[in-house]
Amino acid sequence: MNLLKDSRGTTMIELIVVIAVAGFLAFMAGVGVVIFFAKWEELNLYSDLQIDAFNTVYKMKHGINVEGDYGADFMGIASADSISFTNQSGSGGNTFSRIRCFQSTGEALHTFDYVDFWWDAWEGNIKTYYRYVDTPPRPIVLFPIEHKDDIRVTRLTFSRAGSSHVVKIVLEAQITIGEDKVRKVKFTTRVANDIT
Repeated sequence: MNLLKDSRGTTMIELIVVIAVAGFLAFMAGVGVVIFFAKWEELNLYSDLQIDAFNTVYKMKHGINVEGDYGADFMGIASADSISFTNQSGSGGNTFSRIRCFQSTGEALHTFDYVDFWWDAWEGNIKTYYRYVDTPPRPIVLFPIEHKDDIRVTRLTFSRAGSSHVVKIVLEAQITIGEDKVRKVKFTTRVANDIT
């Protein structure tokens, strides 16, 4: 029973110290959560940039889907019957910012079918347009689709890579995150063309 007589409880100072430590720990946890979500958003945007750039290179390689009554996959670089380069870029004379892939199935209906891929440096995007059977060409923005205000294509070049049947593609793009942070991505690939 002597134990209860000597118990004094907690003092006001001890209570204030405990509340201050708990408040500080809650503040630090809040700051950590805010930093985590800001970093998560940044990584998410950068991931979107990488995925969209990769998908764009894939579409240039294998072709875009033609909408409408025909519903066929259209020619890309890998399956074109012939290719022409335009809009020379750089001083080397071997690098171009536009490529045209022709499709000829042997049918008179498809004699003038083609797809173009090019870099619109003014708008900072990659565009394509196609002529399929009797559809008039119309430009389509291929990349970027999402985050258009934040993503800018800084380079797209096409060139022959050694063999006349191999096309080298270089795609560079960047995304602006916040006020002053820029993340960049660069894809370089070679596409073997089955032109005979």
